[in-house]
Amino acid sequence: MITGAASGIGRECAIRLATRGIPVVLADVDEAGMARTAQLVEARGGSSLIVATDVTHDEDCTALVEAALRRFGGLAGGVLSAGTARHAAFLDLERTDWESMLAVHLTGAFLCVQAMARAMVASGSRGSLVYVASSVAAGLGPPRQAHYVAAKAGALGLVRAAARELGPLGIRVNAVSPGFTRTPMNDGLFTEEELRARAQNAPLGRVAEPADVARSIEFLLGPESDFITGQTLHVNGGSYMP
Repeated sequence: MITGAASGIGRECAIRLATRGIPVVLADVDEAGMARTAQLVEARGGSSLIVATDVTHDEDCTALVEAALRRFGGLAGGVLSAGTARHAAFLDLERTDWESMLAVHLTGAFLCVQAMARAMVASGSRGSLVYVASSVAAGLGPPRQAHYVAAKAGALGLVRAAARELGPLGIRVNAVSPGFTRTPMNDGLFTEEELRARAQNAPLGRVAEPADVARSIEFLLGPESDFITGQTLHVNGGSYMP
């Protein structure tokens, strides 16, 4: 199950999983974008289910999981990639902007993790959940993103807390924390000059592509990582080395 599946990292995850023959449930508010993702999945011989989902709504998250169970009979993993990004100077940041950012990135993650984990527990299955965080949570982002930074940092705390409680139930919870990644969400937020500067500041000399992040997510979903939980995997070309 992939939230934020209409574009960017979520879409790339769907495509990679499809090439391995893994059915995917695509969740997003952008139905046209999901339709395009579904076409790309089908072109690689995969199968998918589209479910229009607003992760900030409890009922949408519950309906998403129920639809997946009806179609595929079970749930083995989840990618929490739904997101939005807007810039605002700290002193100009409106409370509505603050709350909407936390609603998507933090509350939405909680609602989806809870709904997915409940389904796994009910079926007695093991599973892996991966949250798409951001290097901004470590203070590496540009200014004018206080609400985004706070939401991503809070979500990393949620990942650790969920991993501790769900581990005994056979469910792993981890995060990937990308550096700047070329995605539609970031289009228009940064100039080409800013992108070049970010690439130059990374030891590997470039910014991330969605495929870079999706490969790491695929690893955390799979059996090769079955003794890893509560961790954050940094995918940033060396721009942050904790």
